[in-house]
Order: sequence, then structure tokens, then C-alpha cells
Amino acid sequence: MRVNVNDVMTIDKDDNVVQRAAGVDLNTIDVSKIRVSLDDLASLYMQAEWYKTPEAAAKYVKMKNRVLAFFNNAQRGSKNEV
Repeated sequence: MRVNVNDVMTIDKDDNVVQRAAGVDLNTIDVSKIRVSLDDLASLYMQAEWYKTPEAAAKYVKMKNRVLAFFNNAQRGSKNEV
């Protein structure tokens, strides 16, 4: 997992985890109780790598989407969390 911040934040080098999450309905995954932070995202990435389950990978992907939306909104001046 690699985080880049230029005009927008991007996260890449996580293809193996993202592919493992394919087929899981992300609407069934709840990450609302997890703090929006890169530390927590990194922890979910490590769990997905360790357990190698589609569910662990889907949790990481859902949180990745939330983190990207939050930080990219903050860069544009929006203070609303997603």
C-alpha cells in the first residue's frame, strides 16, 4: 500500500487486496465505527494481508474509499465526513 498526496490523495500498490475483495458487496460491510485515519487504514490492510479472506479485504477497500473521500474533500475545503 502506497499513499500519494499531490492535488488529490491516491492509494495504490494494494491490487492484491483489492482483487481479493471482488465479489463482496461493499454495502454489507460496516466501517462506520472505525476512525478515519491512515493508521487505521494501514491496520486494515495488514489484517487483509494476514487473513487473506474476501471479507477482510472488503473491509479494507470500503475504508480506503472512505479515507480517500474524506481527505480529498478536506483538500477541497469541505469539512463533511463521508
